[in-house]
Amino acid sequence: YGDHRDLHSFPTRRSSDLLIPGVNSVNSGGSRNERNISVRGFDRWQVPLYLDGIRVYLPADNRLDFGRFVTPDLAEIQVSKGYASVLDGPDSLGGAINLVSRKPTKALDVDARTTLNFDQTGAFNGYASSATVGSRQDLFWVETAATKIKQTHYRLSNEFTPTPLENGGNRDQSQKDDWRINLKAGFTPNDTDEYSINFLHQSGSKSAPLSTTESQRYWTWPYWDVQSIYWLSKTNIGDKSYIKTRGYYNTFENKLSSFDDSTYTRQTRNSAFNSYYDDDAIGGSVENLADLAGLGLGMAQRRLICFAPVVATEVRAHPRPEVRGLADVEHTAVAVPEEVHPGCARQAGGQPQLAGRWMRTDRRELE
Repeated sequence: YGDHRDLHSFPTRRSSDLLIPGVNSVNSGGSRNERNISVRGFDRWQVPLYLDGIRVYLPADNRLDFGRFVTPDLAEIQVSKGYASVLDGPDSLGGAINLVSRKPTKALDVDARTTLNFDQTGAFNGYASSATVGSRQDLFWVETAATKIKQTHYRLSNEFTPTPLENGGNRDQSQKDDWRINLKAGFTPNDTDEYSINFLHQSGSKSAPLSTTESQRYWTWPYWDVQSIYWLSKTNIGDKSYIKTRGYYNTFENKLSSFDDSTYTRQTRNSAFNSYYDDDAIGGSVENLADLAGLGLGMAQRRLICFAPVVATEVRAHPRPEVRGLADVEHTAVAVPEEVHPGCARQAGGQPQLAGRWMRTDRRELE
């Protein structure tokens, strides 16, 4: 999917997905308020997402929220249906999606836009703003791009029948806020070779609309952040050969907070918790194409820290100590050692599974 001018009409990635044959974007349902992707029937567990060729990982289960990624600063969205290079990493059984950021095309390349959004009643409910400033010269180019998208609410249908949990009108807890900044510079010694250094930071926050019929989960995500520093290069060797290199350091951090009730101020019940994810990845690849024979080599390392360090301990009587075998300590924050790979975040009863063993850890730091 091509021209970046079209992407301004679809400020979030889930909107533009609908323009690609065989690709659909739907709400995943439930209390997580996430957008899922389907490429010919394969979803986010089989279709990885890349930013300029750099994989975006979600710790533990790869339950990536595609609705967090904005499009105004993109040049194109590349969709591979059914085939993706093994150099790009695992999990691409159903294909891959790559978000390609813009590069300047003129000596002075400036673009700034703002879109105001209104609901069915005419009430203001958000905006999308973006600005890009760049320059392309004979031997180099530079660009800075920033995007901000905010939604205060969305409106329920006038035909919605109010329930005790949702009175209609503006959908409760439907707000979200996302922004991204992209800094890059490239060296172009000739028409075919290019060497660039890139920095990208994306930050978001969201709430989750409450169920209208079922028991509630009062969940919010106060931050949902992705950051990448990466190097990209392509060097032509003759007319039919080239070498591409790529190196990156990528981080992902987010926090899920669960509260006692709709005031979103207290965390005293057993169902309340704070769940932290902190993931970083470092890797690179070298790709060589010589005549009709290609050779590629890729290397990557990931480190995942599931839970925050010990910051506090809450001591209180457990209501049923005879069941849990606990006398007076119910919630004690425990840090998981970094060297333990918590793909471990599989849990049961609020406990993580580590290499076949069970560790008792603060439930608030896990769910």
